Order: sequence, then structure tokens, then C-alpha cells
Amino acid sequence: MRLTMVARDVAPSRAFELVGGKLGNRVDVARHLGHGKPLSSLPEKIVEDVQNSNLVLLGMSCSEDLAKEELLAAKVANMAGVPYGFYADMFGCSAREWFAPFRQFANFIFVLSEEEAWKTRPLFPNAEIVVSGNPVIEESFWSAKKAEETRALLGINAGDLLMYVTAGKDLEVNKAHFSAVLAAVASLPDRDRWVVQFMLHPGDQNHTSHYLKLLPRGLIAFLNSAAFIKGLGLSALDVIAACDLMVASVSTSGIEAACLRKPVIDNLPPLSVARMKEQTGSDIWPPCEFGISRAVMGDPAELAKAIQELMAPGGFDEMRARQEACFPAPEERDAAVKIMTESLLRFLE
Repeated sequence: MRLTMVARDVAPSRAFELVGGKLGNRVDVARHLGHGKPLSSLPEKIVEDVQNSNLVLLGMSCSEDLAKEELLAAKVANMAGVPYGFYADMFGCSAREWFAPFRQFANFIFVLSEEEAWKTRPLFPNAEIVVSGNPVIEESFWSAKKAEETRALLGINAGDLLMYVTAGKDLEVNKAHFSAVLAAVASLPDRDRWVVQFMLHPGDQNHTSHYLKLLPRGLIAFLNSAAFIKGLGLSALDVIAACDLMVASVSTSGIEAACLRKPVIDNLPPLSVARMKEQTGSDIWPPCEFGISRAVMGDPAELAKAIQELMAPGGFDEMRARQEACFPAPEERDAAVKIMTESLLRFLE
């Protein structure tokens, strides 16, 4: 039996690697995964693998352009009569309009939660909806190094506060996000204690010079990449586990931080909200609605206030309780991977 996987974005690529590893030698798996970067696979190879497969599993990348290989694979599967389905790894993924032509023909779709399943059913009327969860988010509970080890490798001194700031792939959104964070930190009374780690998205194709010129003098702020962190023997999850506060902007990393019970702020400048609405059909980021993250609409003063309130004694208690309620620690490791693997084996029968 042959399964073809196609995904461009980081999180679904990571999830498909975990699922492919779990399938082992029970299924012949063809992987076309970008991990946030352009796929190295030629379109002809993707077409060939899809046509010769018994099942196709597709990610749902965050723009029509980034999803072009996934859309190609869906089109070929449709024409060849090969069963296929999607993995909606994040809130609102199933509503992405560029996948609309294939919704009624999809055989299955994996979703994050029961609420996402409820929203997805009208969109995918003929698909089996599988509430699998997200293997990448689930790994947050198991995979991080001890915070002390990570902070030592990063050169964080005792008494310093580490702020982890995520980024997306859109240059203008990132610039607005970074600028608000830097202005907020500069206004904090304890700004000298903060070390700000800006983590570039692996799929960001913009030159780092665009961001480096934003970093001001007088603040301890660093621009890091996944390659740099990996060179230290660390993962992004290790740094999240070691941070004192996360400032995200519509990111899986913010949910990973919530699973690690970290104070999380989602900084949402107007352009970020507009992009989110394009991708999900909503201008509300569910983690903020659930209370596992605090929304700030791009205003530096509001962001500084949120940082101070969350870092004050007892200021994180309510958010932490919501994080524990919304994302309880799983009883067993790889539960989401197991659900996806068993479902795929069943679809292949």
C-alpha cells in the first residue's frame, strides 16, 4: 500500500514526519514536505506519486501560493480517482478558501478539536471528520530540555528575564510586530532585565537585514533562526520552555507555550488581523478567545501593560488555569499521532 504526503508549512510537515515514522514499514510513504521552505520535489514527481498511490494526505498551507503543491496533488488525486484528505492543523484551517474546490470530494479531514470538527462539517459534507489533535502541539508536553540547560547555552544570566518573540512569513506584519515589542520593552521599568529573542520563521524568505535594522541600541535583543538554535543543540521548543514570557502573533508556537504553561501574549497589529481573516475567515484568534493567550492590538503601551500585569505576582494564575483546562497534559505520548496513523491504515484497507 502506498501513501503520498504533501505539505509546505512547518507544522504539518513536522506532523507528517511523526506520522510517517509511526507507520514504519507497514506502508510505503512518499513524502513531499517543505518544512516551511519551498518544496524540493518537482511537480512531475508529485503528480507521479499521487497517481500511483492508494491514499493522499495533504496539508492546508496558509496562502494559495504556498499551497500550490497541495492544490496540485488534490487536483491530480481527483482526476485519478485516488482517495485523499486534509490535515487542518490549526484553528480555521478548514475554512481556507483556496481549498474550497476540493471540499466536496475529500474523503477525510483531520482537525484539532471537537469545536473545529463542528465548524468543518458543513464545509466538508462528504468527508469523515477525525478529531486527531495536533501532534506538534502534543509534543510540547514531552520534548523540551531543562530550562536551566537552555538558558546557559543561550548565555542568559541569573536574574535575566527571557522574552521569546515569534514571527511569521509576512515582512510587513513582522516589522509591525517587532517594532511594537521593542517599543513596549523600552518603556518597561525593568527593561534592563529583559533579553528579547526574536525567532525568525523557518519559512520566512525575507532577508534578515530588514529586521536587523529594527533592533535598537540600549536593549538586549537578538535575531535568531532555527539554524542558529539547532547549532547550539537546541530546538525552538527548548527555548520556549526556557522563556519567562512569549509574545506571539497568530502562531503555533504560542499554543506550544501555553502547553508549557508560559504567559502568552498575541500581539495583533491591524495588518496581522487582516492576514488572519484572509487565512481563516475570522478576525478573532481562538487562543485569545479561550483565555490561553492575551490579545494586544499592536499598541506598544497596551503591550507593555500586558507584560507587567502577567509578570506581576499572581498575574498569570487565571491564564494558566485556562491553559490547563483547554490543553490538559495527555495521558500518553503520541496520542494524536496514533489517531492519525490508525485512521490512515483504516482508510487504506
